[in-house]
Formats: sequence, structure tokens, C-alpha cells
Amino acid sequence: MVAVGTWAAWAATPPVFLSPKLLPNGQLQIQMATEVGQSYTIELSTNLVTWQAVGSVQNVDTNLLVLVDETPVTASPCRFYRAKVGLTVIYSLWLNHYAQAGSFSGGLTPSVTYPVNLHSYSAGFEIENAAPYPPANEVFFTGPVGSGLNHSPANPLNSSWDEEGAHYQSPVISSPPYPPGGTWTVEFKGSNYVFNLPDPQSTSRLVIPVPTFVVSGDVVQSVSWVYRNAATGAVLPAPPEFITGIQVQIEGYVGGRIYESPWSDFPAVTSHTLEQTIQWSNVSMVNMAYDDSLGNSYVIFFQK
Repeated sequence: MVAVGTWAAWAATPPVFLSPKLLPNGQLQIQMATEVGQSYTIELSTNLVTWQAVGSVQNVDTNLLVLVDETPVTASPCRFYRAKVGLTVIYSLWLNHYAQAGSFSGGLTPSVTYPVNLHSYSAGFEIENAAPYPPANEVFFTGPVGSGLNHSPANPLNSSWDEEGAHYQSPVISSPPYPPGGTWTVEFKGSNYVFNLPDPQSTSRLVIPVPTFVVSGDVVQSVSWVYRNAATGAVLPAPPEFITGIQVQIEGYVGGRIYESPWSDFPAVTSHTLEQTIQWSNVSMVNMAYDDSLGNSYVIFFQK
């Protein structure tokens, strides 16, 4: 058993955990022996007193599942895991930050004018195991005083749901251009889900990953990037420690999002080779998106 925690389980038909393994990227992987047709909830604790549901598996069709904790073990000194038979409602709230950084202007590296500032934000709410899921206009966001959100219905264009769960996003707020910490409430199916969020430290956590593309015969081969200071444009010697993951998103003139790289849990890896054919002439915009250690997201836009 690895030192980061202990796996435990209980139920009439308890799952059994096997073969814990520490992956090269610092994530913990383990196998779970299951009963076909059963559903399970995975819970996490750092003190064996308070437990939080962090994932679920519905109606498994195999006797062996592979589970991975996507948060590297270095994120906390000790984590304990357990699984129980049955499903628990799982929900979370985070803040999305947006900045328009520059334009490619006919080149393969965008031109950026510094300083780059945040211009807007939205709140995201995710919930599992609470079907049926209502339409976006029946889910409401309320933020702290000054947040610009007061019983505001979710944006249907940026909300989605299926049989496994739902994602709702608030309207995009530009005044203020970044959110405050404090008490946030989401009204979902007549119940209030309350979150006390710390100060997101929005401006101090804004960095600019500036991409450069390699294109051959109008086909995008790869992309690399450097992290730059949002105020001065100075190249950072390493990605800030608060960045926990990064993704390249490519938008098309037709059809919206045409490519997403896998989320990388190695912010120090600063390149990606595309896994499908994308024509550079079809690209309208590139987004560099990253998550931070407070659970919030930043999306940096580059027009083409």
C-alpha cells in the first residue's frame, strides 16, 4: 500500500481494492473488484472523519475496474479512500476566468500586447446522480454581494446533461471582470447548494501560455507554448506551482470546437502533437485553458 492513504470498503457485497500503483505523473491508480450490475460511490478523506464523495460508477458491466485519482499525491500529505455500494449525489462549483490575449495576425505565433487583464468570468456547477436534470433556465446562480449574479439562470448554450450527470454554467459576467470569494448558492430542483469559496486570487493567478503552431501543407502538426507574465510579457522560467493542468482548445469557423488536447497534468510539458487532422485554414481561434490549485479555471483566447 502506498503511503498516501488507505483504501477501505463496506457494504453487503463489498468491493475489493487491489494493486495500488503510483503513476509517473504522481497520480494514484488502483483496481476495484466489483459485482456486475452494481453501482458504487467513491469517497475521499484527509482525516478519516470527514468524507467527501468524489466519483461514482453506475451499473458496472465488468468484475474489475481501474480507478485513478487525478489529483497528484503531492497535493496533500495524506488521503484516504473508500467505496460504498450505491450512489450518492455528487456536486461541485468552480469559477471560470476569461482573458483575450492577442491575435495570430497571419502568423503561427500570436502577437500579444501586455499587460493582459481578465475581462469576464462565469461560475460552473456540476452534479451527478440527481436525474432527471432540469433545463438550464431552471437552475439559478447567486454569488456574494458585488458578484453580478443574483438568482441568475444558467446559460443554456454552455450547459449540458445526460443520464450520468449535468453541467450548468452561469451567464458570463464582465462587471466585475473577476469573481469575489464568499458564499455562492446554486438553486437546483428547488434545493439550495451552498459553497463557501476562498478568494480565487484571480489577478495574481493569471498567466499567459503563448502557443506556437507547426503547420505543414495546411495541416496542423503540433503546438508548443511558453508561459509569460500577464503584466510584463516576461518569459517565466517554469510554470507557476498553482497550475494543476493545461489544455489546448481549437475553435473552427464552422461547428465551434473542432479539437481538444487531452488535459495534461504535467504543466512543465509545453508541447502537444495533434491526434487528428486539423486544417489551419479552418481554425478561427485558439484557447489555452488551465486549472489551478483552488479548483478554478482560466481560458486565454487568441484570435486567428
